[in-house]
Amino acid sequence: MAAVAFGTVLILIAGFFYIYSKVPLPIKQLSAPLTQSSMVYFNDGKTEVGCFCTVNRTSLSATQLAQNKYLEQAFFAAEDRHFLTEGGISITGTARALLVDLTGSGYQGASTITEQYVKTYFQQAGGNLTYKEKLKEIIDAIKLAKLKDKQWILSHYLNAIYLGNGAWGVEAAAQTYFGADVQQLTAPQAAMLAALVQAPSGFDPYTPTKKVPNLGYSLLDRWVYVLNNMAA
Repeated sequence: MAAVAFGTVLILIAGFFYIYSKVPLPIKQLSAPLTQSSMVYFNDGKTEVGCFCTVNRTSLSATQLAQNKYLEQAFFAAEDRHFLTEGGISITGTARALLVDLTGSGYQGASTITEQYVKTYFQQAGGNLTYKEKLKEIIDAIKLAKLKDKQWILSHYLNAIYLGNGAWGVEAAAQTYFGADVQQLTAPQAAMLAALVQAPSGFDPYTPTKKVPNLGYSLLDRWVYVLNNMAA
């Protein structure tokens, strides 16, 4: 039995590396500029006239995002505490996400920030990933982690993620919820944006104590969790 199990593991490992060698990384797609909104203002420069846009997003550079000393730490605390040292995926986290996503027993989502960024290009229409898409997400995350530095991945992720109420990316979310630029966010505000990532369509910043049925806790609960991780 042990020999059979060992042989099965070797076959699975060999199969993974074969697929890994055959799956091309869509780096042009992953590097493509994201759709942005273009706001029009009255002469005072503050009052909005309207928006020429299909997506409410304002992409910022890595340098601009780094100007807020809380933002990156908030997202690490919420989503991926080992982002700076991992190779694109978390073995345990990915296994857990695969089990939950593919058995239909719930929805776990991508386990690392790199996987979450890759996922935005596989899940444009919503819904769970298929088995093949999930496998490709994992392979692309590993390859992307080898090809691009952490700051590139993090800045693209922060510009790509959906944060509820039609806000794509952290700058649009900061404007939507706080009427401020990302650079002006306080630690509690940055933590709230990071908390939203887990269930942007379920959590409601305007009723933060409302529990999300499939999670069993509220945005306020998640916000406290993020703040505690930031402090730790």
